[in-house]
Amino acid sequence: MNKPISSNRFIPFRKTDLIKLCLSQGKLSVDDQHSFKTFCRLLESIFHFEFHQTLETLKDCYAPFNMDVDTQLVHQYSQDEKEKLQKQLVVTMTDILKAANYRKITSADLKEALAEESLFKIRLEVDFNDFEDVIFYMRGENKKQETLVKYFGLIKEPFEFTNYERVAVYIKFKEADYFSQKKKKNTYFTPGSTIIKLFQNVPKADLEMLFPNSEVRMKNIDKLIIGLPAAVSGVAVVVTKLGASLLLIGSVISFWLGFTDQEVIIQQKHLITLGLGLGTLGGFLFKQFNTFKNR
Repeated sequence: MNKPISSNRFIPFRKTDLIKLCLSQGKLSVDDQHSFKTFCRLLESIFHFEFHQTLETLKDCYAPFNMDVDTQLVHQYSQDEKEKLQKQLVVTMTDILKAANYRKITSADLKEALAEESLFKIRLEVDFNDFEDVIFYMRGENKKQETLVKYFGLIKEPFEFTNYERVAVYIKFKEADYFSQKKKKNTYFTPGSTIIKLFQNVPKADLEMLFPNSEVRMKNIDKLIIGLPAAVSGVAVVVTKLGASLLLIGSVISFWLGFTDQEVIIQQKHLITLGLGLGTLGGFLFKQFNTFKNR
């Protein structure tokens, strides 16, 4: 169930339906209705012409940065030209979003969203220093309610959250030199690239999922769930599988350092025991690593 928030600027009707709704009031004569329809067509033509020019400007500004293009560039843009087009792209896109009744998602909104509990119970981190420019706009804000299932379906809890019906995202990444200095190689984006995307039905608390550089981080409870059993099991493995071998190694080191006069003789069975113990420890560590990775 959606509960609209009264601060929305967006009128959720098609222009054709709006015209019909105005005419359905019955306050215009037949001649006035015809004049009103003519006026609406003229107004629509003006807006169509103006926004067509704006759309072409937007395409021209984005052309040097479009990574998914099937046409060839005739002009080779210089760095100065690209910077000017980038700035004009931001201004033009912002004007279009405002004209479409989108509202800007401010830095305060993003911080608030990052602090809220995620609907998907996933902790994500976003490095905002990777961006040269970020623009977030939304349209249509309402309250939604979903049912969260916990403890293998034994408990079901209703959960209310703020939902954005449309979210427009513009991101300009910093150049490759920046990421080289950070020694950041495995990225899911191209340094210096420009990304423009439109998303639908995004929970406010999960806005960080829209960032291409978001990374999954473990919650403290997850670290405890994995860390405590791993520590206890690790101690048990060391004591049971490597206890005798560690005592033998300790005795050898003590003899070499002169702490004891008793010579230690290492036999083949000792080496086999040590090898088996190290193999068991290696298998245990590999298992814990997979558990951590798949958590």
